[in-house]
Amino acid sequence: MKNKILFLIFLVFIISLVGCKKSTDSWYGKMDNIKYTNEKFGFSMETPKDWTAQEDIDEANFDNDGNTNLENLDECCILSMAAPSSNEAVKVNEKTLILEGLNIRAVKTKKSLEEYANDIYKTELECKIENEVYDKVIGDKRVKVIENDYQIYYITESEDRTLVFYSCYSDKSKDKVLKSFESLKFY
Repeated sequence: MKNKILFLIFLVFIISLVGCKKSTDSWYGKMDNIKYTNEKFGFSMETPKDWTAQEDIDEANFDNDGNTNLENLDECCILSMAAPSSNEAVKVNEKTLILEGLNIRAVKTKKSLEEYANDIYKTELECKIENEVYDKVIGDKRVKVIENDYQIYYITESEDRTLVFYSCYSDKSKDKVLKSFESLKFY
C-alpha cells in the first residue's frame, strides 16, 4: 500500500512537470523544418530555410525581478531566429546598425493596435520610412505593417496580447524574409 501511494505521488509529480513544460512550449510554438506553428496564439508561417531558431529563448524572457513566468511578463519573445550572416549588421540609418534576424514578441498592452504601431514607428525605428504604416488583412486578422528598405513589422492583436513580427534583413535575404512574412496564416 505504501509503495502504491508513493508511486501515485511520483506519478502526479511527473505529470505536473510535463504539464508545466507543455504550457511553456505552447508559448514558444514549435518548428518543423522551416514551418513555425504557434497554437497558443493561432498562427503559422514559413521561416527562411537557412536561418536558425534560438534554442535558449527562455533565458531572454525575464523581468527586473528575475520573474520568468511568461503569463506575468509585459513582453516576451516567442521566436528568435538568426540569419547565417547574423554577425553582419545591417545599417538602418546614420546611427543604427541592427543584426539580421527575425523575432516574434507577445506584448501585454492597453494600447490600441494603431497606438502601438505608432510607438514602434516613432521610438524603435527613429528613421524616415518611405512606405509609412499601412493595414493588411490576413485571414480575418487586421495587421498593421511598417516597412522600409531593411526592416518589416507585422503587428496584430491576439487574445490579451499584441503580436509583433519583426525582421531586419540585408539585400541578400530581403526576398526570403518578405516571402516568410507573406506565408503568415492565422487560424
